[in-house]
Amino acid sequence: MPTHLTLPIPDATTMGAYLARPSGPGPHPGLLVIQEAFGVNSQIRSIADRFAAEGFVAIAPEMFHRTVPPGFEGDYNDFPAVRPHLEAMTFENNELDLRAAFDHLAADPTVDRNRIAAVGFCMGGRCAFLAN
Repeated sequence: MPTHLTLPIPDATTMGAYLARPSGPGPHPGLLVIQEAFGVNSQIRSIADRFAAEGFVAIAPEMFHRTVPPGFEGDYNDFPAVRPHLEAMTFENNELDLRAAFDHLAADPTVDRNRIAAVGFCMGGRCAFLAN
C-alpha cells in the first residue's frame, strides 16, 4: 500500500516522499526512485509501485522541496517552468535529501539495509549516481 511521508532534513526543511511496499514481511531490498525534472508525478509513483510489485521497498523523495509546494507535478509540455527548480539544486542539498531517504529505508525493519540502491530518471540519473 503506497504511503506519502514527510521526512525531516538536517537543514531544518522537510521533504515529502512517496513510499511503495511489496507484500510480505521481508526483509526486502530498498530502492530510492529519484524523480525526473517534473517531480514525483504519476509516472514516478507508478515506477515505485512497479518496483514494489517486484519485491522492493521503494521511496521517491521530492527533490524540489525547497522551491515548490509539497506534491508538485510539473507539466511535460512546459519545461521552462521546471528549469528554475533544477537550477536551484545543489550537491550539498542533494546529499542531505538522498541521505534522509536512505536513512528512512535503512531504519525500516522490513528493509535489508545491506541491499539499498538508487535508480533515477532524467535529472534523477545524476542523483542516483551520487546516492549509489
